[in-house]
Amino acid sequence: MITENTKITIRELTESDVKVIFELYSDKEAMKFRGSKPFESLKEAADMVKKVRENINNGTEY
Repeated sequence: MITENTKITIRELTESDVKVIFELYSDKEAMKFRGSKPFESLKEAADMVKKVRENINNGTEY
C-alpha cells in the first residue's frame, strides 16, 4: 500500500531499504532515544525488514 501527498509518502519497507535502516539503527546517539541496542550488522537490519513485512502480511503491524 502506498499513501502519498505533497509532503510525505508512506510505503512498505523493501530489501532496498536495508542499508538506510542500518544507518539509522546503528547510530548510537539516535538509539539512546529509542531505548534499544544499536545494530551491529546489515543482517540485523535485513532481519528487521523481513519481520516488519511478515507482521504487515499477517495483520499484526501496520
